[in-house]
Amino acid sequence: MAAIAVLISFPLPAGMDANSTPFRRAREICEMLIPPGLPYSKQAEGGQ
Repeated sequence: MAAIAVLISFPLPAGMDANSTPFRRAREICEMLIPPGLPYSKQAEGGQ
């Protein structure tokens, strides 16, 4: 079965800093919640 690449993008609201600690922590939490094997999971990105 062939893998399907899916790109997701969303505009950041004005004034939001994508490098801020709260933003980065929220992203880490979201990544942990994505089941292994799905696009955007740590496994799909080559992480552990």
